[in-house]
Amino acid sequence: MKVSRFALLLAIGLAPVAFATVGRAEPITSLNSTGAGLALGSADPNWSVTYNTGSGNTTVQGIVVAPVSLNGNFWATPPAGSQWITAFGTSAGQAEHPVANGTFNYTTTFTLTAGQDPSAAMIVGKVSSDDQITAVYLNGNLISNAITPTPTPDQGYTSLYPLSITSGFQSGTNTLTFDTLNTHSGTEGFVASLTGTVPEPASLALLGIGSLGAVRLVRRSRKSVIA
Repeated sequence: MKVSRFALLLAIGLAPVAFATVGRAEPITSLNSTGAGLALGSADPNWSVTYNTGSGNTTVQGIVVAPVSLNGNFWATPPAGSQWITAFGTSAGQAEHPVANGTFNYTTTFTLTAGQDPSAAMIVGKVSSDDQITAVYLNGNLISNAITPTPTPDQGYTSLYPLSITSGFQSGTNTLTFDTLNTHSGTEGFVASLTGTVPEPASLALLGIGSLGAVRLVRRSRKSVIA
């Protein structure tokens, strides 16, 4: 019986170590927030905007712009490392006005490299839009409830909204799209502060080895007790 108790205690002791090991995650370095590290008025090479204001789809690179004031209501202050972008921005970094109502879909891509487990990847962050975010797609698949709330409030650009994506990833290139609406014929824009992580491959292996070893010890101890 002493051997059995030892094995059980060892298994219990290994569990937090294994889970702590899995807690080590590496960043998805190819995932970029909007306007990251760019000057006002410059094109964002990592984000495109496909818009349709009634004359068919047009795709452009997002332009980095400063937050604007609309009747005394400012666009939300972008989190550190991100900036607002728009399909209609000036070289001085100002959002153009007026902009016709319609859909404005903001898209970026990132890569999961060999050895990174797509089922364990995740993206968290904060987002906002002038005027409204209606849906989030990852690799063409709708990610329900990725944003709280979904859709965001109309003219909800004064606030940032939590984002969490834990499914829909794939090895290689991934495409992330935010569907937005311009609803009041004014300015339009979008901001996303994103952090992507995936557990280190070695961490996943260590979890499996630790768990398997603990199970084997328990089984051996039980056999010893029976014998």
